[in-house]
Amino acid sequence: MNILIGGRRRALTTGGLLTMGVVLSLGACVAAGPKYPFINDFCEARASAECSNAVVLACAVQDMSTCITNRQQVCLTSVPPNTVYNPNAGEGCVDEVMSAYADAEITMTESQEINDACLPVFNGPGAKGAACQMDIDCQVGAMLRCVLAPSSTQGTCQIPQIVMGGYSCALPNQQCIDGFHCGATANCDVDAILGQACDANDPCGDTLACAASGTCESKSPDGTACTTDDECANGICNGAGTGMAGLCVSEITLSPTEPFCIASR
Repeated sequence: MNILIGGRRRALTTGGLLTMGVVLSLGACVAAGPKYPFINDFCEARASAECSNAVVLACAVQDMSTCITNRQQVCLTSVPPNTVYNPNAGEGCVDEVMSAYADAEITMTESQEINDACLPVFNGPGAKGAACQMDIDCQVGAMLRCVLAPSSTQGTCQIPQIVMGGYSCALPNQQCIDGFHCGATANCDVDAILGQACDANDPCGDTLACAASGTCESKSPDGTACTTDDECANGICNGAGTGMAGLCVSEITLSPTEPFCIASR
């Protein structure tokens, strides 16, 4: 076979054809896009990851197909409002879900890993510098997070620069390390401890909750009614966001009466 190279027609051997084929194949691999390019692809993949053999058995679902269909619908109807699907984060989220649900038991660590991996899946509207109150208000897929202003529940979307306790957090992108918050003097002040006064601008430490009385108290133990994970000592409010009453637990062992399982059937 002849091919035009540098203005001259030259013969291309079988070996040359093979080389070209390898180059083209490598080029195709490099050009490959996200594994789950559309929201339906992502939700189907997440549903499949959730519906492991162990989950189908523990939840007493009729079959895996039924589980996947129902979990996909849950995924589609749970998309945060005013967000756009970010396909570049889909695969990492699905991988974490698959690992956690393989044994039909979800620990606090696994729950947190899912939350961290899946946060960037849906981008909020906020570009850098936009006003926000929580991370999902920002384009989290671009590494933006809601960095709160000093002694405020309002902030702007920034790529955070983590600041140690006691240091200045005056710049818009400066975020205090865990256990501290940006106080009224624009320095990283330690979070309030048990029994101290607290409010939205002066939060309690991670293991505490700000009670209606305005003081820090211990978070709720297992077996206590809850509405969010943050209320629970062990970090899991089982049933939160399902429209049913939640319950603080240390881990979720799936069974037919669990909210997850009911939605899966």
